[in-house]
Amino acid sequence: MGSSKSYVFILLAIVLLGGFLRLQDLDKENYWMDEIITISHAQEKTPLGVIEKVGLHEGAPFGHYLLLHYWTKAFGISEFSTRILSVIFGVLSIVMMFLLGNLLFGKKIGLVSSLLLATSMLQVLFSQETRLYAMYTFLSLLATYLFIKIYQNEKYFKIEKKHHHQYYCLYFLIVLIAIYTNYFTGFLMVGYALFWLWNWENDSKEGFLYWLKVNILILICSIPLIPLIQKQLLSIGKGAGETFASLGVPSIIAKFGLFMFALPLLSGMFLILLALLCKEKIKFFLRDHKLPQKWFLLIVILFSISYMYLSLYPLTIFGLPIFRIPIIHSYFLIRHSFLIAPLFYLFFSYHLIRIPSRKIAMAAISILLFTNAFALTAYYTETTKPEWDPATSFIKQNSDTDPLVLLDRGGLTSSSLLTYYYEPGLRYVQLTKWPRGQPLWKIEQERLFSITDQESYFWLVLSRNQWTEDYYKVLLRSRYALVEQQEFKDIKIYKFKTE
Repeated sequence: MGSSKSYVFILLAIVLLGGFLRLQDLDKENYWMDEIITISHAQEKTPLGVIEKVGLHEGAPFGHYLLLHYWTKAFGISEFSTRILSVIFGVLSIVMMFLLGNLLFGKKIGLVSSLLLATSMLQVLFSQETRLYAMYTFLSLLATYLFIKIYQNEKYFKIEKKHHHQYYCLYFLIVLIAIYTNYFTGFLMVGYALFWLWNWENDSKEGFLYWLKVNILILICSIPLIPLIQKQLLSIGKGAGETFASLGVPSIIAKFGLFMFALPLLSGMFLILLALLCKEKIKFFLRDHKLPQKWFLLIVILFSISYMYLSLYPLTIFGLPIFRIPIIHSYFLIRHSFLIAPLFYLFFSYHLIRIPSRKIAMAAISILLFTNAFALTAYYTETTKPEWDPATSFIKQNSDTDPLVLLDRGGLTSSSLLTYYYEPGLRYVQLTKWPRGQPLWKIEQERLFSITDQESYFWLVLSRNQWTEDYYKVLLRSRYALVEQQEFKDIKIYKFKTE
């Protein structure tokens, strides 16, 4: 009993630490592009309105957006009130990580894996964003826990049918919610099937077939998502390819469009299928060849060096921007493959606990925790999101009346961020647009000058202007006097006087 209590206290300390890290500076930074889009969806008046808007602007189902719709009705909209929902799921994920590790390998591995998840910079980052990733991490961990429970009961325990059906009902419900939260749940289901096949024995055939029937029922209940998927592929599929190309991704790869998000998971599934074909040879190799302690420590050191490097610098390989910015910033490919991260925590924890040398084990865990602390320090000390609030405050302080703002680039995200932080009364004109599937649109000079000539002064705001760069600044300086300028994170603002 004393030993059980000590595990509970240690887990409680890890959960409190994880909660503290996720609450740290939660509302310090402004919303960024993806967050304001999420809030825009959640602000629709009806659930059907939310679903409709998600179909036009997202590549994910509507589950998280509907939850946020009701959450904001109850708690309002601010950086803290919307991000705290992700914090809750992030903290719950720490508990689920322990339960899953304990179920598979025991309490010690459960505690170490939960500690790694609690202190992971990427886990903290996505637990501090108004996006679906923290919620989905929790759902995927819970679904995996229920799957392992079902698998163990079918193969080993043969528990009472009543309780066994309860696990199946919970599995059905959680996986279905996960599918309506993230399409990548399909990869999870395939992964579960591959796990069962890897451990295939004749006496597990009946259980596998019953589990398969439950999954078919889940897929049947997911049929209402098909029209939404079709709409999303048509509305944003081509635009995704253009966005990738604009970020420097080679055109032959950028053409995959939305499927680029799934490439890391597809690659992993392909490797697992290859492993299944050579299963007996691999099992024989693993029985006779154990990873030496020092080699494992070397792997930990190389991983830690790479992780710390990527926390500070981008990475480009053969002209392909693998990490176009440091990983302390939100990055599109990382977050869509984020569900596999807990596997690495379990992998490290399993090998750490099995190392005979206590010194090497302590060295390895110390290196990993130092790496997490290093990455967290970089994350907390660097501004990673555009500073729209101080930028709009600067415009207010240096304007006599509600000014005219020329916005480049326009579109849903920049204009929504500008109006959110400036509040009512702002007049703005979008200078540049890039409608999906259409060429870049720029406002004509004559029309622009006809608007600005009517003002005594106006502001130019440059953000996400990689296509036009300083085109509008140079154009306006050729006609008007530049009297004020200021630069913020990812935002440049200029005040022009017409008289």
